[in-house]
Amino acid sequence: MTRIFGKGLVFSEGEDWKRKRRIFSKFFTYEFIHSQIPTIVAYAKLAFNKYKNKIKISQLMKTTANLFSLNL
Repeated sequence: MTRIFGKGLVFSEGEDWKRKRRIFSKFFTYEFIHSQIPTIVAYAKLAFNKYKNKIKISQLMKTTANLFSLNL
């Protein structure tokens, strides 16, 4: 699996894991996540406006669920 995903935090061990964990930990604080809300909302609005006229309301729920599953 490391050939596919690389040796990121999940597949790291020991000192390598500790170093990567320190780097990534700042992205999981309340302050950082809270600071990203305007960006998240802006992208959600862009996606909604892009597709709202192209799909039926019944499809909107499926599309919204799919958008939330994307890794942007």
